[in-house]
Amino acid sequence: MDAFQLTTALITSVVIVFGLLSITSITLPGIRETRKAGVAMARQEGLIAAEPDADAELYGFGFYFLVPGLNEEEVIGGTLSSLLKDQPGATVVVIDDGSDDRTAEMVRSYEHTGRVELLSRTFPNARLGKGKALNHGIEWVRADVADRGVDTSKVIVAVMDADGRLTANATSAVAGEFAADSSVGGLQLVVRIRNGDSLSLSFQDMEFWSMAGLGQLGRMAVGSVGVGGNGQFARLAALDEVGAEPWSDSLTEDFDLGITLAVLGWRTTSTPWACVTQQGVGDLRRLVRRRTRWYQSRMASMRRLPELARSRYLPTGRFLEHAAYLAVPWVVSLPWSLLQQYLLFALITGHGLPSAGGTSPVGRVLLGVVWYVASFTPHVFRGFVYSRRACTVPLWKALAMAHLMIPWSYVAHFAAWRALARIILRRNSWAKTQRVAEDGPAQLGGAAAGGAELPGPSAKPSLEPASDGPDLR
Repeated sequence: MDAFQLTTALITSVVIVFGLLSITSITLPGIRETRKAGVAMARQEGLIAAEPDADAELYGFGFYFLVPGLNEEEVIGGTLSSLLKDQPGATVVVIDDGSDDRTAEMVRSYEHTGRVELLSRTFPNARLGKGKALNHGIEWVRADVADRGVDTSKVIVAVMDADGRLTANATSAVAGEFAADSSVGGLQLVVRIRNGDSLSLSFQDMEFWSMAGLGQLGRMAVGSVGVGGNGQFARLAALDEVGAEPWSDSLTEDFDLGITLAVLGWRTTSTPWACVTQQGVGDLRRLVRRRTRWYQSRMASMRRLPELARSRYLPTGRFLEHAAYLAVPWVVSLPWSLLQQYLLFALITGHGLPSAGGTSPVGRVLLGVVWYVASFTPHVFRGFVYSRRACTVPLWKALAMAHLMIPWSYVAHFAAWRALARIILRRNSWAKTQRVAEDGPAQLGGAAAGGAELPGPSAKPSLEPASDGPDLR
């Protein structure tokens, strides 16, 4: 075995071991956390169809939902209807970021409920990024909370994309987690793709609902759940500690906020008792663009590792988990995208294999088994988890999809290298993902999705401290 082959073997071993450890160290605790919470994996999908309970316990918390939007007329009506119907008592603040369609007009048609507030950003202040829009929204929330004289530790600010739909009474499940632990500063719900009517969208749902979702639940044990995307919640007191503008100008301002909360010593968690559904991206080009943005943000966040290391509030275990999570694109995704192809080429052609038995039929079969195990084991496990969590998907179909995840993974490979190129070239621009209509033609007047009737005007929640609730742990 020459020096090149030895180096390749060592790097491959490190990548495989680190990758498998990073997967098992969060997914297995995810199974344990769901069992500890008393909600089996097979039951979690049923939460999506649950009906709201107007008397659900909120443990004295009040909720504000920030919904930034740019040309969202296709989905904003269904999202507002869902929030008003399924999350009783919550106030919804829509930040229209310079839309030139009917977004603002549609939001105004919901103002009669007394629970929807429209904030319109106009040029030159509009379309400067999602972080700017959210910081505009938090100004209004802080002013409203101050006018009412409410304790900021009893206010929870949620961020929803315009296509987000929460399971009924998600606010109750979220409030329970914040009430049970005063050190919880942020919470991220697991995501489900709801428009899975193509193979591409099914793959996206499999990614979100299986390993990614279970991994997020597993990180609850350490208190390092990643904050990002639809369905993120933060204690207003924690946001105040972050600063006047909690959300940065980075590509994924939400992920950046999660790191800042960790540096300040706040725990971030999740709950298996609620989830958020969103649209998948049916167009491959747009999907690559979105994945590139995700990779670029996570890879660029490695620059904050020293900040995490210097934090005197961050326990060692939580720091190590954050560090390992940030390292995955660099230590696993990029190297494995090359090594996997090199090993496959070597197995097919016989070039680059060690001369001591590597080119013999038996040697190549053994190496082929190693390649298969390293490449497919995570996906087979993903298929098994997906069949358990997505009850409508039989095991055989989930395992078949798992094997097809290998060619599908080339989307991620390409996005990771494209993100690296953008980092090197210092390109930070991004394009908004286009929505698709789901609930029929966009209508005014507050017509709820699916013909459901909207609740009438209701007073804002009192936000008065409640008596001690039951032990939620």
